[in-house]
Amino acid sequence: MDDKYVDVVQKGLEKVETVINYLKDQMAAGKFLHIFANATPLQQAMSMFTLGWLHLWMLSIAQPKMKEIVGDRKGDDLNKLLADNNEAAYYTGKVLSSQFFLGAELKKFFGMIDYILDGESAVVKANEYIFTGAPLE
Repeated sequence: MDDKYVDVVQKGLEKVETVINYLKDQMAAGKFLHIFANATPLQQAMSMFTLGWLHLWMLSIAQPKMKEIVGDRKGDDLNKLLADNNEAAYYTGKVLSSQFFLGAELKKFFGMIDYILDGESAVVKANEYIFTGAPLE
C-alpha cells in the first residue's frame, strides 16, 4: 500500500488529538457555548475521519487481492481483464474508491478541524437582536 494513504490517516489522527485537547481546554475555561457551537462540525469531521480509516482498512485488504488477480497488467490488457473478470473489476474498484477517498475527500476533514481550532466565535456573539423583523417579547 502506498505510504501516502497511511500518512494522511496518521496526520488525521494527530489532528483528532489536537482538537480534543483544544476542546478540553475550552471546557476547563468554562467556554461551553464554544464547545456547543463546535459540536456539529466536530461530528461531521469525525464521521469523515472514520470513513477514511475504514477506506484505509479496505485498501489494506483489497489491494493485495487485486494485485494477485491483476498482476502487472496495464492498458488494454488490464481493461480486457476487468471486462471479463468480475473479481478483478470488483477489487480494482475497491482499491480506486479507497484511493480516491483518502487522496481527495479526506482532505476536507482537515479544513473542518482547522475551523474548530481557529476558534471562530461569531456564532457565540449572535443574539436575538440581529434577526431583524423577529418579534421581541
